[in-house]
Amino acid sequence: MLNARPGSFGDLYFFSIETLATVGYGEFTPANYYGHVIASVEILTGLTFTAVVTGLIFIRFSKPKPKLLFSDYAVIDHNGGEETLTIRIANGHMTALSDVRATLMLLWLERDVDGSVLRRIIDVTLERAVMPFFPLT
Repeated sequence: MLNARPGSFGDLYFFSIETLATVGYGEFTPANYYGHVIASVEILTGLTFTAVVTGLIFIRFSKPKPKLLFSDYAVIDHNGGEETLTIRIANGHMTALSDVRATLMLLWLERDVDGSVLRRIIDVTLERAVMPFFPLT
């Protein structure tokens, strides 16, 4: 190292940071201690910002997006003496899904004694609300 003082931890520290960011090569290098401090703060801030932004972008685009396919018709059938509603779904994604959870709500319209329309939301109990593994279609 050119112009490094023997046994100076600060010179070695600044050299390692400036080498990491390729600032310390060539004729334009920080000339004194304050220049090294400012360059080091800028370098570490820039590297941290780049790492955080890269991580956020990676997280945004790496989220799995399920593609569920539904049948065109729902079927009402008698199963075990009760009327049941059957809705078929399939995994349209190229990979299997895990820990799939489903809920179903029914919007029920009914008329009041006055003739006005009331809307009720009814939670429908599903036979299978959780699937630990949902394979391909």
